[in-house]
Amino acid sequence: MAQANTTTPGQVATGQQVRQIHDGLSSPVGMAYDASGNLYIANWSEGTVVRFAPNGRRSIFAQALRGPSGLAISAAGDIYVASYSEDLVWRFTPEGAQSVFVRGLATPAGLSFDAQGRLLIANRRTNQILAAHPDGKIDIVPKHSKPRWRR
Repeated sequence: MAQANTTTPGQVATGQQVRQIHDGLSSPVGMAYDASGNLYIANWSEGTVVRFAPNGRRSIFAQALRGPSGLAISAAGDIYVASYSEDLVWRFTPEGAQSVFVRGLATPAGLSFDAQGRLLIANRRTNQILAAHPDGKIDIVPKHSKPRWRR
C-alpha cells in the first residue's frame, strides 16, 4: 500500500523529500511542455500564460486573456489555449503571435492532441469532446469511438 505524503501548497513530495517546483501562480489550470523543455501554464485568475524555461526562469508568455483554462502544444510547437470565459481557443506561435483558432464553443476546458493531429476540446457545457482539425473544421467525437493512442 502506498503511503501518502503531506505537503504544503507549491511543493511536491518525492519519496521522503519535499521539493518546491514553481510558486506564485494564481489558479493554474492547464499546462504542457514544449520540445525545448519550456513549461507553459494557463494561469486562470491572472488571465495569463506563464512560461518557465528549463533553468527555472519565469516569463509571461501571453496576457490579458479571459479565463485561460486548457492548454496543449502541437507537434509544430504552436500553443493552444482554451478560453473558458470567451468560448474559444487561441493559437499562439512559439514567438507569441496570437490568433483565434476556433470560436463558438461552450465553456472549453481541457485540450489535448490525438494521433491524427486534431485538437481535442473538452466542451464542458455540452458534455462533448470535440475534435478540431488543423484547418479549424470541428467534429464531435462519438461516444463509443475506439481511441487511437499515440505510441
